Amino acid sequence: LCSLSGTYATDKSALPVVLHSNPPEGSDMHDDLLLVVHPDVLISPTLVSEAVKCPRLSVLQSRLGSTGLSAKSAVIGTLRHDLFERCLQERDVSRRSAVLFIRQIIRDRAETLLGCGITKQSEAFAEVMKTV
Repeated sequence: LCSLSGTYATDKSALPVVLHSNPPEGSDMHDDLLLVVHPDVLISPTLVSEAVKCPRLSVLQSRLGSTGLSAKSAVIGTLRHDLFERCLQERDVSRRSAVLFIRQIIRDRAETLLGCGITKQSEAFAEVMKTV
């Protein structure tokens, strides 16, 4: 259980906070406590608290990664980590596969790249390729 209007009444295993777009059948709409059985969306407690302060800012931070991790070096480090993880998962460390993986990772992280000021795919590709 968690209270969205007061303090969190959960243990750490219940985090992140989970919300339904439509409350479960029989929910008391006047009660600020929710029991989530089948989540539609996972939302971190930090995002909830940011949304209370400024809904627009919380959306920008979650979509563009404009938090403390939006520095170019941090984003490139994350892309390199993603590449390493993907190579391990696929059990393929060939240069040819790495090139394909990097292109997919760049597409998947496009919003984060924009958030740190990298607007050209070639720039991101060159930075991540330095690892290979």
